Amino acid sequence: MLGTVRTSRLAAALGFVVMVAGPLGCGPTTESGEPTQGWMPPLVPAPADEVAVDLVVARKVWEPSKGDLLVFPVSSRFPIEPKLPPPYRELWPGFQTLNVQPSALPDLAGQLDRLTMLTLQDAARVEGRGVGSEAFTAAFPKAGAVLSLSRTAFSPDGTLALVYGGYSCGGLCGNGSYYELAHTAEGWIVIDTITVWVS
Repeated sequence: MLGTVRTSRLAAALGFVVMVAGPLGCGPTTESGEPTQGWMPPLVPAPADEVAVDLVVARKVWEPSKGDLLVFPVSSRFPIEPKLPPPYRELWPGFQTLNVQPSALPDLAGQLDRLTMLTLQDAARVEGRGVGSEAFTAAFPKAGAVLSLSRTAFSPDGTLALVYGGYSCGGLCGNGSYYELAHTAEGWIVIDTITVWVS
C-alpha cells in the first residue's frame, strides 16, 4: 500500500493534553490562539553523528523478540519524495546527493546487541527474499528482521537530521519511512515520521 501517513511522537505523547488543554490556552500557540505548527523542543547543536541517528531509528522500529536485526544500506533510488515540513525540506537536496547511489553505512556493530551489519554484497542475499522464507532463513538463521538505511543528511549546525529506513519482519510486517530527528539536551530524538509504504 502506497501513500503518506504522518505520525508524530510529540503529538502521540501530548495528544490528549493538547486536546484537553488547548482550548484553555496551554501549550504552544500563535498570537491568535491557534496551535503552533512545527513546534520543536529546544535544540542543541552537535557534530554530525550518523551512528547515533541510525541507532535511534533501529531502536524505534526493531522488536528484539522477533530475532536478530540485519542492517544494510538502501540499494535503490527513492521513488517517493516525502512532503517535508520546514526546516526539514531544506535537508532534502543534501539527502538526495548523499543517496544518489548505495554507499556503505557507518558500522553499528557492537552498538546494539543482536544487530548485524551487512555489506552491499551481503545485502543482495537478503533483498527479494522475505524474512522467514526458506531462502532467507538458510542464509541468516538467527535473523528475524531487516532494516535498510539511507545515509543521513544533517543541517549545517547539526541540530536536525533526515534519514530513510525500510523495515521488514515478515510478509505483512514492515514499512518504509523518512525519520525527521532533532538533537536536544537528551540526544537525538525522532520528531516526526513520514511513512511512504506499509506491508
